[in-house]
Amino acid sequence: MTIAILKLLGKYYWILLLIIIALLFYSRQSQKRLAEDYRQMADLQEIEVMQWKDKAGKNRARAEMAEIKAENAKHVLNEDLKRMLKEEVGNIKRNLIGYSSINASTEGEIHASGRDTLVVLNNQAQPVKATRYSYSSKHLDFQALTLPGVDSLIADYRVYHNFEIFYYYKRPGRPPFNVLRRKQAVAEIKFDNPGTQADSVYSIVLERKKGLLKAVLGR
Repeated sequence: MTIAILKLLGKYYWILLLIIIALLFYSRQSQKRLAEDYRQMADLQEIEVMQWKDKAGKNRARAEMAEIKAENAKHVLNEDLKRMLKEEVGNIKRNLIGYSSINASTEGEIHASGRDTLVVLNNQAQPVKATRYSYSSKHLDFQALTLPGVDSLIADYRVYHNFEIFYYYKRPGRPPFNVLRRKQAVAEIKFDNPGTQADSVYSIVLERKKGLLKAVLGR
């Protein structure tokens, strides 16, 4: 029986070998296709991740541009006002008691650099739609042009800082406990514009110079 089986295997050895080779080749091809499917799936996931990162990067860049514009606007609005207030402080030192009314305005145009990605399909540039709008009040004149297609805003503005400065003498502390305290020269700045950027200079307190007797005694 064993000899018969061996003779049969010897007779059909090449056919059996070809069947085994065919099975191994088919198994290898299946594994190769499976590996290719996994690779394509990984590539697609990587593309999705890169697109997500790219979108997040664009949004972050736009947010940084907005912060730059806001910081520039604050800088522009502050500089002229600081200069005028510095000049007015000099007037206060020369004339402690008096009244002054100042009308000031600041205007400017802000451009902030930034990078974004624009994709033109079929080498045909499409027209970009724009929307224009404006806002005007006694404190602010604002003209803007928006480009929704590229997520951009171009704006021109003029901010009016209207304020008054009052000079007077005031005893420090709370009455009636401050009756014996020496009066101080005070300058108060009252702003008409509720949105002014000069919210850190609402009041200026100036000490009066020492009298001759105190200067001699060193008090």
